[in-house]
Amino acid sequence: MLVDDFVNFLDHNDIGYTTNDQSIIFSEAPCCGGINKIYLFKNDSDPGQPFFGKCMKCDQPWNSFTYLSELGHELKELDILHGSTDLKDMELGVATSMEFDLLKSGPKKAEEIVDFDLGFFVPLAEKPNHPASKYAISRGWTTQQSDSILVDLFTNSVVFVVRDLENGKVMGYQRRFLVPPRPEMKVKSAKGFKKTQHIMEFPGSGDILVCEGPFTALSAWHYGYHAVCTFGAGVSERQIALIIALARKTGKKVGVAFDLDKAGRKGYRVVRLGMYWEKIPTYQVRPETGNDLNDSWKAKKGLVILPSMKDDITVPELELPEEGFS
Repeated sequence: MLVDDFVNFLDHNDIGYTTNDQSIIFSEAPCCGGINKIYLFKNDSDPGQPFFGKCMKCDQPWNSFTYLSELGHELKELDILHGSTDLKDMELGVATSMEFDLLKSGPKKAEEIVDFDLGFFVPLAEKPNHPASKYAISRGWTTQQSDSILVDLFTNSVVFVVRDLENGKVMGYQRRFLVPPRPEMKVKSAKGFKKTQHIMEFPGSGDILVCEGPFTALSAWHYGYHAVCTFGAGVSERQIALIIALARKTGKKVGVAFDLDKAGRKGYRVVRLGMYWEKIPTYQVRPETGNDLNDSWKAKKGLVILPSMKDDITVPELELPEEGFS
């Protein structure tokens, strides 16, 4: 695998990293929660091999395949990235060399360590005066979200529970801290919850509206939409497939209410392109005031549907350097 190909994949999926002359350094360490502690050494000499390294905080070995798999990317997608031609064998259930590396040097599979026990959390109705409960209520919680939004009294956080809408099974959860334990840690997902493989829904009667965060999605529900949260603007292929399936099932159009920054615009184009190939009507939404729909909802304002773009979305945007061309 070439370094440029790997970095392009990271950029496309909004995976945080930095680089130096020898290494690619990741800002998220699933093994121990460290920041900027996973180093993978660059290697362009053997395109058939992943990049190897480890977490400098807890000494957990990682490679490019195991790390991206832990973030939720599918094995087939990673096999293509790493240049394997054994896709047919993968589909038949035969382990490829890449999968062997995953089992040999990576962390335990998520299924072996996942324990989505909600027993530590409390329904808001039981502790309505707790700061986390008051915060959730101010951001739009109602009794209709009693099963999907809880509070953690000990960490002073709001807990968003992702469930399978068909059977109610808990797929994972994410905390939103009122007072982050570290400035950069405003949210934290449960260990083993691969958020890029799931969406959180607040079903409504209106169109599907895709949002970055759970509270923004909750505001979209208050506006009458069938709200969907992707836990960020870096939308994965799996999440696109889930949104397409939801649109097909409901027959609804798809709106996107990401932040109007670079990441949000990029995420909108990813969603729009995915819907384009499936001929699902898509449009963009922005708040009437503030940075997101929750700001607008709290201010008792509305939202604005942006005019449909007529450009050819199969052509990527040209990003010019800030200083322009010389």
